[in-house]
Amino acid sequence: MFLIEAEEKQSSTYSSDLIGFFICSFDTTYGLQILYSYPSNLRKKAEEVNILKTHYIWKIKFIPTNIDLAFSDFVYSAFQLHKSKEDIVQATADNPLYGVVIKLRKRKEPVVSDKFIEIRNDLQDNHWREINLLYKYQILSLKPTRRSDYRELSPEISKIQQYMKSLWKEFQNKVTNAQKSRTIQIKDQLGMSIVPTKQDIDLPDLFKDKIKMRLVEPVDLSTEVLVILTNIKESLEDVTIQVSSVSDFFSETLWEQFLDEWPVKEEVILEFPQTSIVEKYQIKIIGSGRTIMIKTIEIDFIEH
Repeated sequence: MFLIEAEEKQSSTYSSDLIGFFICSFDTTYGLQILYSYPSNLRKKAEEVNILKTHYIWKIKFIPTNIDLAFSDFVYSAFQLHKSKEDIVQATADNPLYGVVIKLRKRKEPVVSDKFIEIRNDLQDNHWREINLLYKYQILSLKPTRRSDYRELSPEISKIQQYMKSLWKEFQNKVTNAQKSRTIQIKDQLGMSIVPTKQDIDLPDLFKDKIKMRLVEPVDLSTEVLVILTNIKESLEDVTIQVSSVSDFFSETLWEQFLDEWPVKEEVILEFPQTSIVEKYQIKIIGSGRTIMIKTIEIDFIEH
C-alpha cells in the first residue's frame, strides 16, 4: 500500500468508514474522466475531481497493488485495471488507463488488502467489456453530434451502473465482516504478554536497511522522477524526507515531505523534477528524532 499525504481545508461527517467509490479513466486526449461513482453525487463535486486528477494512480506505469492518497480525514485508495501484465496501457484515447478509487475514512487499521484484490480481479477478469462501454458512454457525452449513439447506449449503461452499485454493496459487507473478525481476534489475544529472550533477537537484523528504495517507471515520458520508499524496520514519528540534487561541488534541496507517522510496511511515493539527463540525488530521512537513512542514487535517463 502506498501512502501520500496532502492537505484539505473542508470537513465533512459520514456515518460509515467506507464513503464511496469511483471508476475512472485517464488518457492523453480526454484526461481524467469519471465513468461511474457511488454515491452518484461524488462525481459532481469539484474538490473530488481535483483529488482524483492528482492521484498517483495515473502517474505510474504498472501498479500491482493499491495506492493510498491521504487527504485530511479521508483516504483515496486506488488501483489500476489491466487485461494482463503484458498489456500495459499507454493511456491513449484508443487504449485508456482504467482505475478504481475507493474513498474511506482514515483508520488506524487499514482495509484488508485482499478485499481490494478481490474487487480488482472481478472487474479485470469478468467486466472489461462493461468498463469499456462506460468509457465509450462518457466520451459520447462530450460530443453533442453523437447524441443518438449516446441515447442508444443508455439502457445497457443503466444495467451496468446497477451492477456496479451491487458490487460496491458487496465490497462494503466483506470489509465490515473482515474488520469484525479482526476485532474479535485482537480481543481474544488480550492479556497475553510475550517478552523476547536473547535467543529471539535477530542480531544481524540490526545492520539491515531500515528503508527499502526503488525507482518506478512513469506512465508517460515526463521530466519527473518517481521513487518508492518502504518502511521495513519500525514505526516512525515526525518524519522528514528530503531530496537534494548532488553535483561535484554542492547539493541543492529540491523537495521535502513531512509525515506525522510512518507505520511499518507503509510505502511513500516521492516525485521530484529531473533537472538534467544524468543526475545524482541524495535522499535523507529523519524520523523519531534521528537520521534513519542517507542514500545517493544516480539516474541515467535516455533522451526521447
